[in-house]
Amino acid sequence: MTLPFIYILTGWFVIVGVFGLIAVLASLQMLRCGVREGGTQGYTLAFMMVGLIVFLSSTAYLVHVDWTQTVDAQAVFNSLMNVR
Repeated sequence: MTLPFIYILTGWFVIVGVFGLIAVLASLQMLRCGVREGGTQGYTLAFMMVGLIVFLSSTAYLVHVDWTQTVDAQAVFNSLMNVR
């Protein structure tokens, strides 16, 4: 059974997008209800930077990957489960 690689890549991009949305909402909540000190703002900045790095690296990968490839799901399953 082969799957078009575009399904997997689109799913990954949706997951990263949902993570980004949740990260923005969490950051707004931290800044709105948290203590407005340097520590809270620093943690929020670090949290957002990690999310931004994940988003940018995923986008760079998705731009350079061949979307027309297919993935043999049975071969992947067999290699993960050591089924012969």
